Amino acid sequence: MSETELDLWRGDMLKTTKTSVRCLQDDTKPLIVPTKVENNIIINKPMEPIKFVNYASGGVNKWSISHQLPSGLVFDKQKGIISGTPTKILSRNKYVVTASNSHGSTQTGVYIAVLPILVDDIKISSTSDTLVIGESAQLHVTISPNDASNKKFSWEVDDKVSIDQSTGKLLPLKKVFPLLELLPIIAL
Repeated sequence: MSETELDLWRGDMLKTTKTSVRCLQDDTKPLIVPTKVENNIIINKPMEPIKFVNYASGGVNKWSISHQLPSGLVFDKQKGIISGTPTKILSRNKYVVTASNSHGSTQTGVYIAVLPILVDDIKISSTSDTLVIGESAQLHVTISPNDASNKKFSWEVDDKVSIDQSTGKLLPLKKVFPLLELLPIIAL
């Protein structure tokens, strides 16, 4: 790019025929600002790209980033854009992006954290409405969303029953009672 660039510009938004010529100087180093500084991204979900806007009249000839992005994310060295779909959970880290031209360079930082997909609903169902000593009931758990990052849980019940942690099978220990009296708790 030359030191001076001519830019033809349409005169106004009302679509009149006015035109003008403006002269842009390209003798300044870049001045970049990210579209978003704090970026909390959900694992396995495409992120909204982070773009870097150059507010100086000097263009950008080279883009670089301080260190490797989280797995699944990429930095476009031609356009200065971070994008992609993260594949691993990662705590908040700072990434420094540098834009440069023949007149110098400038840096700015962005923060990226890759967060898990959280459980938002747990439903418990049973094969029986009543527990009788000597018989068992099977509890089933449905965790939503299906792609939650951590679907591990354990059962907690009172002293009226015993429960098999791996299968959810309930056995009454003391008396016959409606299953509604039992409040199984799932600990994530």
